[in-house]
Amino acid sequence: MSQNKKILLFDFDGVIVDTFELAYGLHQDLEVKISPEEFRDLFMGNLYTSLKSARPQQDQEQWAKKWFELYKPKLLKTAIHPGMTETINQLASDYQLTIISSAVSNIIEEYLKTQQLDHLFDLILGADVHLDKTEKIEMVLQKQQAQPADCLFITDTVGDVLEAAKKQIQSIAVTWGFHPPERFAANPPTAFANNPKELYQHINNYFNQNNGN
Repeated sequence: MSQNKKILLFDFDGVIVDTFELAYGLHQDLEVKISPEEFRDLFMGNLYTSLKSARPQQDQEQWAKKWFELYKPKLLKTAIHPGMTETINQLASDYQLTIISSAVSNIIEEYLKTQQLDHLFDLILGADVHLDKTEKIEMVLQKQQAQPADCLFITDTVGDVLEAAKKQIQSIAVTWGFHPPERFAANPPTAFANNPKELYQHINNYFNQNNGN
């Protein structure tokens, strides 16, 4: 692993940019109407598994293509979560940054370019790489020759906490994304961050206490 840096695995939607209203609105436009809480339910596990289970007869590939065609222009007009630009720049000095997302890699990269952050991420692994985040985590471990203890997942959903746990990787959950803290009652992260400054502190504390940094 280059420079022996620890690895931060970032979710994108809900963490770097708060897209809940955007995503829920698109889902409403394209699908049977569901409530905000039912929409949040889709992220209690792997999103694509949840969608397939909820609507097994639907052509998921065509639906996803149409969804992301509508998502991209709206995303590019959406502001980054306040404080995340500064925090990402700070973290990049001490950690390797990777994105593991259910969105599409090139859309994420284009958004990060608009924020002048794309150069800070070593890898961007979206749904086009694999639908299963556990598989994408394994790709990172292999590529970086890293151990689970070298990594920490930054997320906003219970599903991500569970997928990271399959690889023995701990998570920090931000409270400004798709799932509020009470959603994590049965599967708590190692910490909750209420703002980007807290996120920075929790990340440093985690590695100082568990691994050294």
